[in-house]
Amino acid sequence: MTALDLAERTLTLDRDLPEGLDLTGRMVYVQGGPHRSAYHVAEAPAPNVLRLDLSALRFRSRIEGFAEDGSHLIAELPPSIEAARGFKPGHYDGALITDETLQARYRVERVEDTKVFTDRPIDPADFTDADGDGRAVFLIYDHGPGDRVTVQMNAFRRWE
Repeated sequence: MTALDLAERTLTLDRDLPEGLDLTGRMVYVQGGPHRSAYHVAEAPAPNVLRLDLSALRFRSRIEGFAEDGSHLIAELPPSIEAARGFKPGHYDGALITDETLQARYRVERVEDTKVFTDRPIDPADFTDADGDGRAVFLIYDHGPGDRVTVQMNAFRRWE
């Protein structure tokens, strides 16, 4: 994946898909970090663009603060999947972190309770209160640029 539009749920691929192929309803797998997720294609508006049927949003929280060294942000609530009993740490590793405008691009390195560590120092200016509600938030999405997209395809051949 070379680009994505989180609001429109579109992925731009690094190559064109086969011409004349109807991808609507087909399964695609997106892998960012140690795991992959499955989505259905809602449509393919261009030869190298897929619109997914569902949003890839995994988590959303108000930001309580930032580490002085920029290594992590502090969430109002711990990311829910890793906070639940029985889930091993690492579920969010490699996922995309963005802001209210969906423009910031960071990756989750690890989560420790309400601390979300990133792949590089966070610039707090990337996480402003864009909608003016008095709450700066961050969002964690399943995938981002650079992740692998696999289109599920089947081939049938009759042998006689």
